Parts: sequence; C-alpha cells; structure tokens
Amino acid sequence: MQSTQPKLSEREIAEAWAKITIQLWRKNLTRMKIGYNSSGDLNRSFKYKVLNGSRGNVDRIEFAFHYYGKFLDMGVGKEQGLETDRFPEAVGY
Repeated sequence: MQSTQPKLSEREIAEAWAKITIQLWRKNLTRMKIGYNSSGDLNRSFKYKVLNGSRGNVDRIEFAFHYYGKFLDMGVGKEQGLETDRFPEAVGY
C-alpha cells in the first residue's frame, strides 16, 4: 500500500520539529509560571534557525531566546525564603 502523503525533505522535518519544540517550551513556561508577565517578552522571544551543511543537508538547529530565560529556568527570582535554621549567619544572627 502506497502512502498518499508527500515525502517531506530533511529540512521540512527539521523545521517542523523546531516549531513543535518551541510550542512545548511555551506550554511549559505557562504551566510552570516561569517568566510570566503581562508583556510576554520571553514567550515571544523563542526563535530557531535550521542550518545546512556543505552538501545541503541539515547540519544543526539553533534555538535562541531572551538571555534572562536561562536564569528563570534555574529558579532565580522564585519566592523562596532563607533557611534560617541551617544558615543563621545569612540573616544576620
């Protein structure tokens, strides 16, 4: 049985994968409430670029987003209090 769908090129597959990856990242940002603000700058900053090798085949896919997103992903800025029992010197005791 022959497939009725047209065969996708390597580049088309890479483009589709990059778009799906960004959609999943955006969904996770919303779910985890990371970088959530009214401007939506981080969410809109996700970009990708499919780069070809010397023979025209896909060499790599590069993703880019606002730099502060790396820190938000690591938990910087989350509301967490100091552990006063373990580190009393951190709060001036």
